[in-house]
Amino acid sequence: MKFALAQGATLAVTLLSIAAARFLTSAGFEHAARDCFLAAAYATAITLSVAR
Repeated sequence: MKFALAQGATLAVTLLSIAAARFLTSAGFEHAARDCFLAAAYATAITLSVAR
């Protein structure tokens, strides 16, 4: 159950980061968009490693 909740939270953070990255890219902030993708990757790794 804990792992399923962690997966759901990770998916939500990832989708939010992708949406933010798309917005920032269209606004001309490519470096900030890259940082959003990196934040999503780090959040995924940390959340899933803690949940195990």
